[in-house]
Amino acid sequence: MRPLLIALLLFGCEAPEEEQEIPVVTVDPGPAFSLGDEQPCASPRSGWDRFTEVGQERGLTEIAVTEDTDKYPLLGFERMVVAEDVDLDGDIDLLIAGVSWLPTVYLNDGTAHFTVGPTVEPGDVFEPDLFGLADLDGNRLPDLVGNQFYRGSWMALNLGGGRFTEVQHLDPGIPGKVAATGVALGDIDFDGDIDAVVSGGAENHDSADVPPTVLLTNEAGVLTATGTLSEGYGVAAIGTTFTDRDWDGQPEILQITGADAPGLPNAFWEYDDGWTDIADELGMALNLAGMGVAVTDLNDDGFMDFCGSDVGAPLCMQTMPDGSYVDVGQALGIEPDVRFDEQWSTLGWAMSFADLDADGETELMQASGYDREAWGRGLVGWPDLLWTRTEPNGPFTDVSAIAGIDIAEDHYGIAEADFDGDGWLDIATAGPLTAPRLFLNSCGSGAWIDVELLGATVNASALGARVEVEADGRVWKREILGPRGSGQSPSRAHVGLGDRNVIDRLTIRWPDGEVTEAFDLPTRRSIEARHPEFVR
Repeated sequence: MRPLLIALLLFGCEAPEEEQEIPVVTVDPGPAFSLGDEQPCASPRSGWDRFTEVGQERGLTEIAVTEDTDKYPLLGFERMVVAEDVDLDGDIDLLIAGVSWLPTVYLNDGTAHFTVGPTVEPGDVFEPDLFGLADLDGNRLPDLVGNQFYRGSWMALNLGGGRFTEVQHLDPGIPGKVAATGVALGDIDFDGDIDAVVSGGAENHDSADVPPTVLLTNEAGVLTATGTLSEGYGVAAIGTTFTDRDWDGQPEILQITGADAPGLPNAFWEYDDGWTDIADELGMALNLAGMGVAVTDLNDDGFMDFCGSDVGAPLCMQTMPDGSYVDVGQALGIEPDVRFDEQWSTLGWAMSFADLDADGETELMQASGYDREAWGRGLVGWPDLLWTRTEPNGPFTDVSAIAGIDIAEDHYGIAEADFDGDGWLDIATAGPLTAPRLFLNSCGSGAWIDVELLGATVNASALGARVEVEADGRVWKREILGPRGSGQSPSRAHVGLGDRNVIDRLTIRWPDGEVTEAFDLPTRRSIEARHPEFVR
């Protein structure tokens, strides 16, 4: 039975000089949800001149360097950006790879001012590449999982307060040297807890001989190699992630081919009494120099679509009526206004979809930076990119220059989150030889909600959960994803709603099949959604 919306609809957000009476809204969302306080915008800003870069003045001061900066800096040491509440104090912290090859922990005071937290100790010779965060041991604190060059994977448990255990090295379980690349976090064996998938990589960058993707299964908070996705071939995929493409509760594993895998296509693994690559039958078996992947429903058909970064404009795979995919990136205008180079228009790494202006339509962000070939040609200082659209299924427009994120630096990681607690998504980027960047977003007149998911004990971050927000006959879908290459955003679902001031229905589809719903909810606030088995 729907809880009763007792009073008037939530007011719109107007400029401060226009006084207005603020109606009172009272809602009973049920035991699975808690509503935060309303956060109206005192000085709404429109347009894309809305970001202010404040990284160093807010404490993001560590500069990612390598031992010999006169030579090509090895990309794996400077490219990861993860945004998550590491210390469970309610605000979003940052982990950025770089200094000493290990993640720097930046703890947020709730106002987007950061201090450097305790150091993650390597425990041994350590050359990490990509990593991500998820609770492995059931204490609700997100733990570190990653890979390292030629030495298998690693993990470090979260002790609270931004502290982690010494790194534990994990045997990859397969012979030979494994140049691990992408890390995906999700439930491989369907027992409810979080496991890991680590894509292989060729020892020789010109070789197509790629080790198979390693499966790491969680047993009582410890990851152990228990098999591979395929005995016959591997996919050198930096952009690797779990995603539920058809929204049926059964996640797939998507691998976007990386630049170090000449001739190898993408892979899309579906589970049916074993993992099978269905990329070819879906039209997804394309080859690209992909380093990141972004996930959203581009055409409102209920299926997840994917954009993969490339050397050149991204490929954006959108579902067709028969369930297959076709590249619509160029047709949608997802290419830079200004080409960086005559040969390459851009060179992309981490990507992410998010509604940054709360108008109901998602933007696409890309971190951009050199690769080996570009470095050899002296092509450095690739600008990051931001595309926006103003209507459902409409074209995208490059607004990077207007937004001011097109700084001539090389960045590999990108993540969006509400770092200052005003309800509007900010952007963090990082790369080698420079301090991280933090672009704070101005609030505006659009409505929004930010849903924090508190999962069951074995999956506290609710990775794999699917969130549906319905208002005025339209449904927005968000997945709670782990790392998607060199970026990971928080385990929260942020939805912009434009001028829609009431949510008709909020549905949380938890990874274990549980479903919780609330109706007639006000907007412009955070909402806490709790799994039926959640214990604080």
